[in-house]
Amino acid sequence: MQRRVALAVWLDHPRSARLLRSYGTLHYVSNLLKYAILYVKKDDAPAIMRSLSANRHVRKVELSPYEETVEAVLNCSKAHTMHVSTLPETVQEPLD
Repeated sequence: MQRRVALAVWLDHPRSARLLRSYGTLHYVSNLLKYAILYVKKDDAPAIMRSLSANRHVRKVELSPYEETVEAVLNCSKAHTMHVSTLPETVQEPLD
């Protein structure tokens, strides 16, 4: 299974989102904020970002921070579910 990343593509007009289908999977289009979420293969993402940036209907292309956010939440939840005996002694002391 290939890793996919989300690209946030800011558009001049939401109708331009139809052109994005040829680049990857169009997941969401916001008519109010004029952006679209596009899923592409991780290996192809830099080339697609350059190609989209050159398009006259596209204002800005950003790599979505979703994957990094999910990893941070998972790492945080793992720390909270650790057994008390695995924590340093300074943390094990009861609070007054």
